[in-house]
Amino acid sequence: MEIKLELSDTRKEFLKQYARVYEQEREFDGIADPIVVVEREIRIPTRDGLEDDCSYLWITEDEENEFDNLYDLETAINESRYVIKNKELQKLLCNLRDGIENEIEGLGKFVINYYVKAQEPVAYFLTIAEAEKYMEYQKHNLQRTRILTRHMGYSNRGDLVEFSKMLLEIGEMLNKEEE
Repeated sequence: MEIKLELSDTRKEFLKQYARVYEQEREFDGIADPIVVVEREIRIPTRDGLEDDCSYLWITEDEENEFDNLYDLETAINESRYVIKNKELQKLLCNLRDGIENEIEGLGKFVINYYVKAQEPVAYFLTIAEAEKYMEYQKHNLQRTRILTRHMGYSNRGDLVEFSKMLLEIGEMLNKEEE
């Protein structure tokens, strides 16, 4: 069956790019029937101390700041407008290291957040190249992200696999026309 189709310049370029990078990206990731996913790290709260991962919240009258480690928290306290004696600061840090939360008058409250790290999908692509572009123009919205190529599913005979193969064939035809 023959179908006549008008393609915008943008769609033509996406199809040609898909066909151009497909083999190269498969050599890189070795995945058949691939779908490229941009994932973001999320932190799922857990009960106190059940997990090794934690962050530290410093809550003052005007703001709340989160730190991934005690060194960053200590640096922020030392660089802040607040005054704390070194001995008191070291006691605070030791208590937090031991899992004891604190509140210091004039400085604020210090809370420990325990969590499990997980990944959640943010966006899907046919090519790693487009996923990288997405991460670049969305970097202001994305922290702690990664690109992963996943398989569309074991013995998946559904529409997505067939459509991706069709798009690849169209891209290959467009690239041959240019030669």
